[in-house]
Amino acid sequence: MLNRRKLIQSGLTAGAMLSLGSRWARGQSSVQNITLNVNSYTFDGLTAGPKSGELVLCNVGFPEFVESLIPILQALAQMGYYAVAMNPRGYSVAAQPLDPSLYTDAYLVSDILAFADALGYEQFHLLGQDWGGWTASSVAAQYPQRVLTLTALGTGPKNALVSALQTDPDQQSKSAYSMYFQNTPPRGPEDSLLANNGAGLRMAYQGILAESVVDSYIARFMQSSSMLTGPINYYRAINYSTPQAPITVPTTFVWGNADAYYGRTAALNVASCCTGPYQFFELPGKSHWLADEVPDAIISILQLQLSSKGQL
Repeated sequence: MLNRRKLIQSGLTAGAMLSLGSRWARGQSSVQNITLNVNSYTFDGLTAGPKSGELVLCNVGFPEFVESLIPILQALAQMGYYAVAMNPRGYSVAAQPLDPSLYTDAYLVSDILAFADALGYEQFHLLGQDWGGWTASSVAAQYPQRVLTLTALGTGPKNALVSALQTDPDQQSKSAYSMYFQNTPPRGPEDSLLANNGAGLRMAYQGILAESVVDSYIARFMQSSSMLTGPINYYRAINYSTPQAPITVPTTFVWGNADAYYGRTAALNVASCCTGPYQFFELPGKSHWLADEVPDAIISILQLQLSSKGQL
């Protein structure tokens, strides 16, 4: 049996990453569009794989759309899972409330559960990157009876970040953008990020994503004045004061140690938020954009997590 706590200390070497990336073979799996009408909104997304398979709900974060997960959706389909990635509220064109109070954890968690209900699944696996990891962690903490496994990329449970913000100057610096989003009058962050053809927003991707992908994201965010307000409202709605319950479901957290937004203290804090089976993978030299930068490694980690359900 693997000692998950020891993985916190060791991380993954380059050789180990190469080994993980070789555990699966990329093939051809079709990805289809899907819409779900839940919680008074219409959400759009992508799906792949057989509906007879276990459901893997995949969640994106700021500032990306579900297309960033296509290689992962295709790989999950090859493994026999029913993989679904929905653009969350604020990102789906027909699910963009302007009121920041409609972006609290309660609403985001409710959306995830409603997706599963609409798809006909009582239990499901969760994968989340960035805000998707935060939301997925909230679902797992509050509704463990519904979550088979949790895999978070780059951003973990709320308590891990809150604790780091209280004590770690590095994390305080890395999260300065978040404080700016929260404390600047409405339209301030949106207008600033989208000025000069989205120059400020482009910087967030750190040159990791392909230029064509970034161009497509910027174009979507510039389609209307509300397209970026929803994503910024996630930050405006943050409640740091309410602690989160421990996560008891099998959990994997993956972190690149060159992450510009989520520091080592927060990454190591994730273990204290999880009382069930826990794995931690540290990817040397990798950024916050793990699904884009190292999809093969993420897919292989998922393969380990999903097939074992935390029982390695």
